[in-house]
Amino acid sequence: MGDIMAEESISTSVTHADGVPVLIDAAKTKDSPTSPKVLEDDYYTKFLTKDAVSRKPSAIHSLLPLEQTPGVIPLLAGKPNTSTFPFLSFSFTAKDPHQVGKEVSVDITGRLLSTGLQYGTTPGVHELITWFEGLQERVHGRKATGEGWRISIGCGSRELVSKAIRAFIEPGHSVLVDSDSEKHLDQIPIFQIHPCDVVSVPTDNNGIVPSGLREILQDWSEACANPRPKVLYTIPVGVGPETPLERRNEILKIAKEWDIIILEDDPYYYLARTQTPSYFSVERSLEQVGRVIRFDTLSKVIAPGLSIGWVSGPEVLVGAIDTITSTANLQAATVSQAVALALLEAWQYDGFLRHAENVADFYQRQLILPSDSSGLATTR
Repeated sequence: MGDIMAEESISTSVTHADGVPVLIDAAKTKDSPTSPKVLEDDYYTKFLTKDAVSRKPSAIHSLLPLEQTPGVIPLLAGKPNTSTFPFLSFSFTAKDPHQVGKEVSVDITGRLLSTGLQYGTTPGVHELITWFEGLQERVHGRKATGEGWRISIGCGSRELVSKAIRAFIEPGHSVLVDSDSEKHLDQIPIFQIHPCDVVSVPTDNNGIVPSGLREILQDWSEACANPRPKVLYTIPVGVGPETPLERRNEILKIAKEWDIIILEDDPYYYLARTQTPSYFSVERSLEQVGRVIRFDTLSKVIAPGLSIGWVSGPEVLVGAIDTITSTANLQAATVSQAVALALLEAWQYDGFLRHAENVADFYQRQLILPSDSSGLATTR
C-alpha cells in the first residue's frame, strides 16, 4: 500500500480578472507564438445579462488571493484562525486504478488541510485549477497559456450551467437547445425556472443538423417577440447520437457567423469512450477561439457527493459566473476540493484516465444484453 502526503505549494502571482483576483503562475503570463487568435474581452459584453453586469464581487472576499503575496499580513474580517480548527488530518484509502485489489493511502495535512478548512477564492483551490488545466491540455489539446480561457471550480457542472444561464440569457429570452439535450429531464428545469424560451434545434442519427440550426437563425425575424438567440446549449455525449467532427466544425462556423456562444455540458464524456473531439477541442483548430464554454464534472467518474465540477471558457464569461458565485455561495466547498486534489495528485493523469476507463467498462458490462433479448429494447 503506497502512502502519499498531499501538500499545497504557494503561488506568488496575482492577476485581477473582471473584479475578481485570480492566482496564476508567473510562467503562464506570456502568450505562445503558436497561440490561436483570441477574441477581445470587449466582444463578450453583449452576451452578459443585466443581472451579470450589475453584480459586483464582495470587496473583502475578492482580496483573499492577496494573502498569498509574500510579506502580506492578512487582516480580513470573518476569517477564522486555522489553529482553532479541530481537525488535525484527513486520511483515506482509494482504489489503485492500475491494479485490481490494490489500494493507495492518502493523507491530507498541513497546508492543504488548512486550505480545505478555510474560506477560499471563488475560482477554486489554485493547485486543483492547475491540475484541471493540465487535464484539459492532455484530453482536449487546449493550453492554459495564450488561448484566452481559464477554469473556475463549482459545486458540480449543473450549478455552473445554472449560473451561466443566469449570466448570459435574459429572463424570457430564447436559448437554442438541440432536440436530444432537450429531452434530458435533469437539466431542462433550469431553463424553465429562469425562465427561458427553449428553441429546439433538430437532430438526426448524426446529432445536431447544421442546416437546421442555420435555418432557425436565418428565419428569425426582427418582428419576433424575443431577440435572436445568442446561446446554444448542448450535451454532446450520452443523450443521443454524437455529432461527428465535420458537423461540429460546421456548427462552430455557424456560431461565428451568427455571433452565438456554445455551452458544451459534457458530464458523460469520460464514460462514453468517444472518439469525436469536443467542441472545446475542435475550436482550437480554427483561426479564432473563444466561442465555447465547456462544463466538466467528477460526479460520474469519481463521486457525486464531492460536488466538484469545473467550467473552462473565456475569461470574461467565466468571470461573470464567478461574480454570481461570489455573491451567493462564495465558492465550492474547499474540503471537497482538497480531497479531490489529494486523490488526483496521488493517481496522476494516467491514473485518473485509467479509473475513468474502468468505470466506463463497468457500465458497458451493465449494458450488455443476453443473446435472446431481441424485442426488449432498441438503441440509437
